[in-house]
Amino acid sequence: MDQKELDKLLQKYINGLCSIEEKKLVEDLYQRYLDQEYDEPDLTGVKERIFSQLPNNETQVKPLVLSWLWKAASIIAIIGVGLYFYLHSPSADPNNLRVIVPGGNSALIQLANGKSVDLNKIRIGDSVVSSAMVIVRSEDGTVQYKAIESKNSAAEKWNTAIAPRGGQYCLVLADGSKVWLNSDSRLKFPNMFPEGERSVEIVGEAYFEIAPNKQKPFYVKSKGQLIKVVGTHFNVSAYPEDKNTYTTLLEGKIILKPESAESVVMAPGEQAVFSGSSILVNQVEAVDYASWKDGFIRFNDENIKDVMAKLERWYSIEEVNYIGDVSNEVFTGKFNRKKNIDQILKSLEKTGGVHFKVEGRRVIVMP
Repeated sequence: MDQKELDKLLQKYINGLCSIEEKKLVEDLYQRYLDQEYDEPDLTGVKERIFSQLPNNETQVKPLVLSWLWKAASIIAIIGVGLYFYLHSPSADPNNLRVIVPGGNSALIQLANGKSVDLNKIRIGDSVVSSAMVIVRSEDGTVQYKAIESKNSAAEKWNTAIAPRGGQYCLVLADGSKVWLNSDSRLKFPNMFPEGERSVEIVGEAYFEIAPNKQKPFYVKSKGQLIKVVGTHFNVSAYPEDKNTYTTLLEGKIILKPESAESVVMAPGEQAVFSGSSILVNQVEAVDYASWKDGFIRFNDENIKDVMAKLERWYSIEEVNYIGDVSNEVFTGKFNRKKNIDQILKSLEKTGGVHFKVEGRRVIVMP
């Protein structure tokens, strides 16, 4: 990325036209500059240029808007100075500007009619009407799905919500149940639930808060298992590439029905580990396994490959390579998901058993 490309990116940022990845890149560069020991730049000129683009003085501008514009001005000025120092340093490498930044709210929905909707492009308070459903974005950023009663709504029409790598989202289904979708995950659900039961399918990881309805139990299908729910809070981690499926119960009661093992009735504080042929139920600190939805990455006695799998999904790392044997390294810890990847890797290095090298969007792991 040269100065001309950066100028275009910063202009898109101030105009509110950046994609999610571009916005992350700008703000990550800003944060990286703040971590350095450079003199504070003079923002006066930038401030005047931005405010000259506002409506005339008689127009009332909300303080929140002014605050955001001033923040944008600061970011643009500071990144400009920071990039100058970076590009003129002896060790400057243009590839290093392909930084690995934290994920954020990002998801799309593939509708039953074949169309796709980028949930981040729905403005707060706006709605999208499609077939037998309305998609509404609330003030808290969640997306609600509301069924439209019609003569043709009796037939189930399935949609798929997709949180990509580096993304997450909170959805409210037609029955009022909430689902937090973690990165690299998919939730398949109908426009409206038929009489007698409610059913969804999950690939990846999701946290559920199910609206109680004794006459209409809720079912969650995941890799090789079926969960029956009445009204409860639980987390399911069922990534295709993972050896096991983890179901962790925080509140209420669920019945876990594996395809190749006996059913298990779970109580709060229990975690069921399904290997594909058998189930092991353990007592755990259940809240730890749902902490990702509250903005944390947590490792619980996990080997380095499981640790890197979590980081790879959230930070959208393109490739992880291993040099040497680090298979015996086990990690426990909790990190804010807004931290830069290098901060987390440095903390992991303090164990002395593993080291990392970041090249663009690739991470090399070595003893």
